[in-house]
Amino acid sequence: CHYFLAWVLLISIHAGLRAQNLPFQEIRRLYSEDPEVNPLARQMIVSHSGGFLVAGGFDQQGFIARLNDCGDTLWLKTYLFGEATAFHGITELPSGSIAAVGSCVNCAPGDTTRKALAGIFDPGGNLLRDTTLGRFNFSATAYAVISTSDGKVALTGSFVWAWAGGFAPSRAFLAVLDENLHVDVWSEHNALAYDVPQALAQAPDGGFVLAGYSIAVFFGPTQAQLFRTDAQGQLLWTHTSGHLHSRFNSVQITSSGAIAALGWRQADTTGTKKSVYLAVHDLAAGSLLLERDYEGSNADDEGRSLHVVEGGFLVGALWGEPRDSIYGRRDWIFRLDENFDREGAGAFFDSALFTHDLVNVVPLSPDGRDYAYLSHRALWGAGRHLLFYKKTRRGHHIQLTQAAVHYQLVPRNTATNLGTVTYAGALQTPGAYEQVRLDVWRNDVLWQTNFAADPGQFTFQVPVPAELANYTFQLWGIAGGNAYPEADACSVVAGDAYIIQGQSNAVANTPLFTADSARLHYANPFVRNFGQIASDNPALRWRREAGDGNLHDHNHDSGQWGLVMGSRIVQEQGVPVALINGGIGGIAIDQMMPNPAAPHSTAHSYGRFYQRMEQAGLRDNLRAILFFQGETNALPGYNETVQSYQNKYLQLRNYWQSDYDYEREYLFQIRPGCWSGNFPVIQEAQRRLPQVVSNLSLMSSTGMNHDGCHYHFENGYERAGNDMYRLIAKDLYQAPEMPNIYPPEVDSAWFSACDLTQITLRLRRQEDTCYWSPGWETDFRLEGAPATSILYGQMLGNTVVLALSAPPAGGFTGLSYVSHVGGAEAPVKNANGIGMLAFYNFPVAFFNSAPLDNTVLQVGNVLTAQEEGAGVAYQWINCATGLPVPGATGQSFNPAESGSYAVELSRGACRDTSDCATVMVVNTTEILERKELATAFPNPNDGRFTLNLPSPAELTLYDATGKIISQAQYAAGEHELRLDGPPGAYLLLLKHAEERQAIRVVKQ
Repeated sequence: CHYFLAWVLLISIHAGLRAQNLPFQEIRRLYSEDPEVNPLARQMIVSHSGGFLVAGGFDQQGFIARLNDCGDTLWLKTYLFGEATAFHGITELPSGSIAAVGSCVNCAPGDTTRKALAGIFDPGGNLLRDTTLGRFNFSATAYAVISTSDGKVALTGSFVWAWAGGFAPSRAFLAVLDENLHVDVWSEHNALAYDVPQALAQAPDGGFVLAGYSIAVFFGPTQAQLFRTDAQGQLLWTHTSGHLHSRFNSVQITSSGAIAALGWRQADTTGTKKSVYLAVHDLAAGSLLLERDYEGSNADDEGRSLHVVEGGFLVGALWGEPRDSIYGRRDWIFRLDENFDREGAGAFFDSALFTHDLVNVVPLSPDGRDYAYLSHRALWGAGRHLLFYKKTRRGHHIQLTQAAVHYQLVPRNTATNLGTVTYAGALQTPGAYEQVRLDVWRNDVLWQTNFAADPGQFTFQVPVPAELANYTFQLWGIAGGNAYPEADACSVVAGDAYIIQGQSNAVANTPLFTADSARLHYANPFVRNFGQIASDNPALRWRREAGDGNLHDHNHDSGQWGLVMGSRIVQEQGVPVALINGGIGGIAIDQMMPNPAAPHSTAHSYGRFYQRMEQAGLRDNLRAILFFQGETNALPGYNETVQSYQNKYLQLRNYWQSDYDYEREYLFQIRPGCWSGNFPVIQEAQRRLPQVVSNLSLMSSTGMNHDGCHYHFENGYERAGNDMYRLIAKDLYQAPEMPNIYPPEVDSAWFSACDLTQITLRLRRQEDTCYWSPGWETDFRLEGAPATSILYGQMLGNTVVLALSAPPAGGFTGLSYVSHVGGAEAPVKNANGIGMLAFYNFPVAFFNSAPLDNTVLQVGNVLTAQEEGAGVAYQWINCATGLPVPGATGQSFNPAESGSYAVELSRGACRDTSDCATVMVVNTTEILERKELATAFPNPNDGRFTLNLPSPAELTLYDATGKIISQAQYAAGEHELRLDGPPGAYLLLLKHAEERQAIRVVKQ
């Protein structure tokens, strides 16, 4: 994007009031995390046409690159002259051409030594012409280049000029070339035996200053060095510092006409500590006017670059470079006032930027408080990662009340597929601007320009399509035909936002002891998150899940499964996504509640997350909330029941509904682990929640690869993200409903053998394909009958058949499937590998268990609508004899004598397992005739009936599809009940102290 840095044209009114009211913004951008690449940048400059230009080298090649204002690479071109090439300096000429200088090996005809290299490139980085400089058969290198006041190329460097007993003394050179690289000026300068100028500046009189270092004897200490020439390169004076172990890295002409040179010098007598060193010399005579040291730490500091800015100087330096050069250094940016005193408020230090080596800094505002820089990050010698950093204000002479920020996602309207970006503010410096302009760039191409004729008060509202494209906004003040930057926002997108809440499996950090993670496989710049910069920095910012590498502490990022899910939404739906993860490791659902007296107070985690969502601008436009929590509430001290945990979730949900506007909820059922606890109760509470909350979908974790507390990436968090994506794609993006996207879930269970040694579970969603994995039978248990175990299981169509070791004892209350700790195996999975939802104390029915006197036994209440249709054959069996009852082949029959009976169902010619016989125990005299049973009358009825309970019972009402309509506890006695649903058959399942009873109730 074009970013016209016209600050050099500032008129006097721009020295007035500063109106910034919004906080600074920053960009952190890594260009390579590949240790094999090792890019080595040498210089970055601000381009006249916007963005930045960079010169450097890697893999024996030189490179130049153009970055946009956001630090994203527009192009990078590599060049190889001879055997090896490196660029050390870069500048831009008034014509728009680019000049870069450095060195190359075996690149001059007939000369195998290193030569100084200069190249001219067009604005797209294509080579136009090049030349080499130096003496034949002697090495030379160019270190710095500038554009002269008359549009020519001036460069400096050093070359070897003689051999002396194995020591190769060198001289400094100055060259001035025209744009065709013809030499206008060539001069050589010598102070000591070894002269290396590393920086160059042009004086107001057209002459030059070369700054660097000299060495008197081979392996001797460096001494900071200046050469001053006239415009023709003739030496006017030279100054060699008296400080041994000193060096200049940068030089500038001050506003008062003096020379300011920056570098380092030895700061102690041991020779192991350096400080940032600045020396000021008289331009005409070269006399030393002032020296200053700036120390940032107890280790080594070094000045790298210096710029003259409004009211002083901008310094780029290293804060603490110890002798181990890959550990502990920091990028250090600070301002000096006009008296060369360091301004405390202008100092910058960020502990999150670890082991860095600053290249140089460039000012982006007249006072230098807006700036950008490059540095290298090298950790334990593993390679260099090139870092771009940019820090800018929002509002100079304009006070902004609304403005976009870097990498922001604005929520889209799903009906129009547009999000709205708003800029609003007012001019605070009277007369500073005649107009205000907002430029909008789409993928670095100017897309839209908006003007506000009255800069006194303005509002821009820009609709942005939700697409995989980046929109960059630049706000300008217009005065005298010039544009002055007021604010910018890089790579803004419109899209969908999601909240992730819960404990550590919601946080879903990279698993321990593995390098495999979602960030290696699913990093996507169109997945955004908004959170804390670092653990020791509470400021919040937007971040892309690609492009800034590991420049943060993963505070409030997407999380493993969140990133997988978000990346799939981006790739398959073409919509950018924001994932705001508020998970906190180990948090109980109780601790997630707000303080009712002050629900938005930041003294509590709920309030802090609320404020985070408010600052992100997403509170009123969310697609869904995703929840993964419960392990902590399984601890014995919480004493949870199914109802108590459900009530807590519903209470938290009430707060969500009052504070956030969202469409759906998604919940992961937890897995046992981390500690011993009441996991089955939490699992059952979560299993029942979709029966209470209509817009909630539940996903199991029983088939995810568990490490005992959290999950591995492969088949763990990765599976979680993919499993959740399928549900979201169907619910929110109108993807067609496919089989096997939901976890297998028990719908009903009954004894299916006359001797009560077999239980059959019907699963919901008959269109799914499920499989049995032997060896995990112990995941099932019979509550109240610990002596009975599961011998084996098998899948028959959409039913699971479990073989019991013995009939359950009289204390049997229900069947549980609680899964196990560790691994990814589960006894029942569907074709997508999703494990069955866990359940606790699920009732196992004796269907139509009623007194046999004058009672007709029926099976219709346990069948689905499909099973009740044509083609189903029935055969009644006397459990006492194991023989069919003669003539009893209908859906119902009236037994002639008391006893236990079973019905065997089959469909068609038993073509496959789904058509084969299913056995249901209909009545068991031994257990049920001992109890006085409940009755319902009238039956059939008009929806109103009386239930007579001989003893207290828990009642569960099912409709004809097996869906739970209601659950409640009732005391002994008569109760008036209503069936509010449509006419048809309903099932009342009654749980007494030790018994189960099912009553079929028909509404006419």
